[in-house]
Amino acid sequence: MIPSTVDTTNSDDTSLNQDNTTPSLNYIQEAKRKQFLERMEKRNEEMKNKRNQEVKENPTVFWNAFNELISQQKQASELQQFLNQHVHYLPNYDVRKADEKIKKIQEELKKDKKVFSFKKKAPSSESLQKKETQNVVVEETPSIKLETNKTVVDLSRVPSGYIHEVAPTKENESFAICNGNQNHVRIRHIIGAVYISNLVDCTIELGPVNGAIFLSKCQNCKFQLACWQLRIHDSTGCEFLICPKNNPIIENCSGLQFGRYSLEYEGLDTQLKSCDMVVEDDNKNKWNRVHDFNWLKTNEPSPNFIYL
Repeated sequence: MIPSTVDTTNSDDTSLNQDNTTPSLNYIQEAKRKQFLERMEKRNEEMKNKRNQEVKENPTVFWNAFNELISQQKQASELQQFLNQHVHYLPNYDVRKADEKIKKIQEELKKDKKVFSFKKKAPSSESLQKKETQNVVVEETPSIKLETNKTVVDLSRVPSGYIHEVAPTKENESFAICNGNQNHVRIRHIIGAVYISNLVDCTIELGPVNGAIFLSKCQNCKFQLACWQLRIHDSTGCEFLICPKNNPIIENCSGLQFGRYSLEYEGLDTQLKSCDMVVEDDNKNKWNRVHDFNWLKTNEPSPNFIYL
């Protein structure tokens, strides 16, 4: 009986020891995993900083990689993303030159699409009459060249002072907003790319744009915009309260003002989070890193815009 009692005690002790050591092993493994991830993150950050410094000191490093992407027949969007990653470290001349190359590639792609496109069937009188009664019109306008998958909000069809509430009909729908005078447009949904042109004394309030915003020929307007990329051309006297994930770019503009995105409505915080946009984080919200393609002096601020 005595050996049996001793064996039982030893067995219990072993079980207790195993129970006590298991949490310790898990804790050690988790600590090692965190240390490894931290080291990898630090290494990646160091490599990124080193590459950016090399680009800053010698733009040829950027051009070698950029031309390699072109030789691999990468899409224009991938080239634009690569440029955006380095735009803060490149001289304005190199940024402009790369941007011109990307535009040329986009134009060549459009020409190729036209060669193989079918002619659009003329709309019937019944369908034209139906479109006239809609606030949101899906058709091309003379002021902006569009693909067929853009929904056009033509403000010339509504009276001045009209508040235009627009709701997308599908996920990541792209819009064109054009030809407005003293109009107010609101879109409180996540949408795709947005093209804005020919607006005077208008207010445009957009929820998160899960893509780029291209804006041209606007005067004395106010904008609330959250997007991945913002490009502004040929505009004057406009105020932009923005949350862009990449550095905004302006060209042929004057009298612009830039501040932090301040739009508020129910559900906006959830929408911003789903698009990885953080208004108060200046590492993600680059509202105050505007690049002016018409101002090449790096030691003097551009006279064409100010920060609010």
